[in-house]
Amino acid sequence: MKTFSLKPSLVVHYKDRPMRFMGKSINNKLMFKDEYGETINFSTAQFYEFFEDRQIIIDTKQPHLGATTYVRNVAPDLECHPKKHAEEALRRKRYVDAVRSPNGKLPNRKELNKQLPLLAKQFGDEHGAPSATTVRRWLNRP
Repeated sequence: MKTFSLKPSLVVHYKDRPMRFMGKSINNKLMFKDEYGETINFSTAQFYEFFEDRQIIIDTKQPHLGATTYVRNVAPDLECHPKKHAEEALRRKRYVDAVRSPNGKLPNRKELNKQLPLLAKQFGDEHGAPSATTVRRWLNRP
């Protein structure tokens, strides 16, 4: 059995007349138009009752019938967040990128404590240099 959704442009046959679903009316009735432009309204319960009794038959020659749509969500970028948060994320990224080696590891704590104040001056960071522990936490955060 094919699946269907009550979406605009769904074609059904009622009393041997093809009808296209147009949407819902103000009083929450399902509106269908036949090929002559005549509007026929059903309540949702009435529509499914007629469907079960095979008085309403879904036209199988329409596209996307039974197809499950695939939607891929994209992770939000920095534009989706407040400006203050985006700036902080970029600040943290600068530090992590500067101290991380090509294999993805950080130097030891002693070496990090030497590099971070120099990087803070180089970046002109008004917040000051983060601690080595903080940079490690930034890197390990999911």
